[in-house]
Amino acid sequence: MCRSLHLRLLTISSNFSQVVATRLTSTSFLKSLSTVVPQAGSTIRLLAVYTVFAFSAPAASDSRHAARTEESKIAITDAFDVIRIIQYDTERIRFEMGKPKDDHILFNVSDASPRHVLFQAHTLCDGVNRLGYELTREQGKMPPVPPNQIETEDITVFLDYACAELKRIIKNIGLHDQMMTDTNSEPGSLSDLLLAIAKTKQQINVLLGTRFAPKDVYQQVTSAIDYASLILGQFPDTVQIPESPPFERAKSPEDVYLRLVDCLRIVSRIVEQSGIDTVRLQEVSVKIDQVFPRDVLDIATLITAELAYLHTKSNKTDPPRDAFDPGVKFPSHVFQRAGILLAQLTELEEQIRVSPRWLHVRSQQP
Repeated sequence: MCRSLHLRLLTISSNFSQVVATRLTSTSFLKSLSTVVPQAGSTIRLLAVYTVFAFSAPAASDSRHAARTEESKIAITDAFDVIRIIQYDTERIRFEMGKPKDDHILFNVSDASPRHVLFQAHTLCDGVNRLGYELTREQGKMPPVPPNQIETEDITVFLDYACAELKRIIKNIGLHDQMMTDTNSEPGSLSDLLLAIAKTKQQINVLLGTRFAPKDVYQQVTSAIDYASLILGQFPDTVQIPESPPFERAKSPEDVYLRLVDCLRIVSRIVEQSGIDTVRLQEVSVKIDQVFPRDVLDIATLITAELAYLHTKSNKTDPPRDAFDPGVKFPSHVFQRAGILLAQLTELEEQIRVSPRWLHVRSQQP
């Protein structure tokens, strides 16, 4: 079906190029496709964008920019379609397992970029993988995080993976696959998409026998430390990994959460001072018994996303290896680990305050 539609689109492009070059909107074109193939995936949708813009305009640069903008809009809409299916299937599994509903999150964001959303989608896939292994003793292999610039289309790759894994779980536990009756999503912003993914991830966590724990946050903070170390290494006379602060016992998830929020504030200033747009964190007041490791992991993931992006913009070296599984950890261990990251970011902010054009200088180097 998809291949025949692919060929059909190419035929439309070649035979009716002048029609396509008119002010035909891609939205109406995609709606007509949806009536023919309601389950067409992101590949077909993106192909439609290229079809619409392939023959438009003599002004090549304007056409490419318009095509890219429209492509991004459709990719966001496509991602919302997939996350709605993921939420629907998650709810079916939750109901079958007799688990409670719980999708609360402790933060709100604005001005999110594809990189922020993708790292949240990555942790969602991790949760789906764990659920798949617990229920079926099998799990797939997650797509790799793109090593360079992250685009909106990359998010859908991860969401498609999570969606396919949930379909596999549904089949394995004896449920029949059901199509959603309403597949039209109201498109939102990347920030809305990030929050939708974060809420879905929280519900997935409730379904797990072994939920996200302090060791997962520890592992994510270690990834952030590794990225910060590579960035600090580009400045002379800096300590890339400082000494661990003193170990403090009986720390709670809230203590770790607040320390990582401090880290996120610093890294956001670093990104801004470097001339890059950054996510805006809008916190909500929390009580100590409302914070769980999964909430702390959300903040740690945002920090890692920013540092990974800075690394791709500034460093010609490979990204660090995946952080090792640290074994059992308590919030106190994570708090101490986050203290290393806090010291790194404080030093990095000072270096960039002195050299705000550091990214430009490095881009000119061979």
